[in-house]
Amino acid sequence: MPRLAIVGASGLVGRNLLEQLEIRDFKIDEIFLLGKKSAGSAINFLGKEELKKIKSEGIKKKLMGVKIDAKEIFVTGSINLYDNKNSHVNLLSFDLHLQNLNSILKKKEVQEDIQSLKQIARRESWKNNIEDILSKYAFEALILTDINRNILWVNEGFSKMTGYDKSDAIHNSPSFLQGSQTSEATRNRIREKLKQNKPFKEIIINHRKDNSTYKCELRIFPLYNEKTTHFLALERQIA
Repeated sequence: MPRLAIVGASGLVGRNLLEQLEIRDFKIDEIFLLGKKSAGSAINFLGKEELKKIKSEGIKKKLMGVKIDAKEIFVTGSINLYDNKNSHVNLLSFDLHLQNLNSILKKKEVQEDIQSLKQIARRESWKNNIEDILSKYAFEALILTDINRNILWVNEGFSKMTGYDKSDAIHNSPSFLQGSQTSEATRNRIREKLKQNKPFKEIIINHRKDNSTYKCELRIFPLYNEKTTHFLALERQIA
């Protein structure tokens, strides 16, 4: 897990960065907020634990690899970058541009998805290169189904894109995302392409949980050992 330092934490950019961390549930070991003019001021951030005053030598909230859970965190004007005389603290610092932060967070999410699917791949003895597939194509949602198209696993991006919880998807069919605006011709094409047992791309109109629609680019890959056992769908919303 990385350590994160935000310079100018109480300014507009700093607060936007903190907002993105909340939204993305970014996992870190420690967070350091720096701001010369605002040192000692408190910043609201999530909010479940009691307020804990931070000592003047620097803000340092142990997170133990779980969701940041402090009600308020304080900005400091300086920080000691060493745990002790012989141990250097490695900080992951961010350029103060949200697009750079988003890029870093997206790469982290992709790596987490790769690791999750690799674990399943080892169990199922797939011969596909999962890392190559996920690194080559852009996606938001991932859906893993068995050969009968029953959903076995989805990533966090699935919930963000569709509004459905993971539990809504498991044991369901991907067709539960389809609705009145989904073309029957598109459904038929997808069924026929699945029978061919080859990777393919399709565009489909899906429905979110709130029944709003979105145009979805769909890439489906048969996953196989000696024969096809599962399908992996990479999905993303397009204009």
